[in-house]
Amino acid sequence: MSSRRLAHTSTPDYTMGYSPDYISFLTRIGEQKPSRFPIPHLAPGHNILDVGCGPGSLSIRLADAVAPGELFGVDIEPSQIDQARRLAEERGCGNATFQMADVVDLPFEDDFFDMVHCGTVLTYVPDTSVALEEVKRVLRPGGRVACRDMIVDSCFIHPELGLMQRGLEAFADLVTADDGHPQMGKDLKFHLQQAGFTDVAVSASFDVHHLPEEIAAFHGMIKGWLNGELARAAKAYGAATDGLLHEFGLVMEEWRSHPAALVGIAFGHALAVRP
Repeated sequence: MSSRRLAHTSTPDYTMGYSPDYISFLTRIGEQKPSRFPIPHLAPGHNILDVGCGPGSLSIRLADAVAPGELFGVDIEPSQIDQARRLAEERGCGNATFQMADVVDLPFEDDFFDMVHCGTVLTYVPDTSVALEEVKRVLRPGGRVACRDMIVDSCFIHPELGLMQRGLEAFADLVTADDGHPQMGKDLKFHLQQAGFTDVAVSASFDVHHLPEEIAAFHGMIKGWLNGELARAAKAYGAATDGLLHEFGLVMEEWRSHPAALVGIAFGHALAVRP
């Protein structure tokens, strides 16, 4: 392990929280609507680090892509590490290891990984430069970092019903108030170049949810947020009021049953090389 340790920490409370409805939604995306990014850039025998692994649904796919290489998944939340370990055991994934760790203080040696994957991580880390410095440290020369982060301004919930855009704006305000970066998906190229990475390639995509079971899952996630920690945080930070949250909850009920209901979550992608 490198003797150089960083004195920084990332956001201690993940803005999105860990409600059962939200984790269920993440698991559904990982298993039923998985992004192939960055799987085409992996090869058998690679060692890969999955930062912010969450419940492990994507991590398991990455582990399969690099076998007999190893995947290490890290997250700041112990409940997510427990879920990821259980999933790996259920799937018979013997080349995946999960442990608690912070992206700004990774417990790995210098020059260890062929790839570091950061899936919707930099959005929530206050100091992007510190996080990318640590990512670069654990990558071998020629290794790649793959980042995927939201572009909240480009997300949409359709039909608008008079309040959906305001809800998205309140969410962006909350992420910003919690020292995060709601438009990070658009800024990845800049930050990677500033951190000294080369050959930066960027792209963008939408995760679109429109099937009845997808609408029900998204509605359940939002309903859980409106009655839980996310709503309390939004009020505490001044990103939303009780009145706005109540109105948004009513509109979400109308949206759920609308025949045209769909949601699009916008992401920016970036792949870069450690020189």
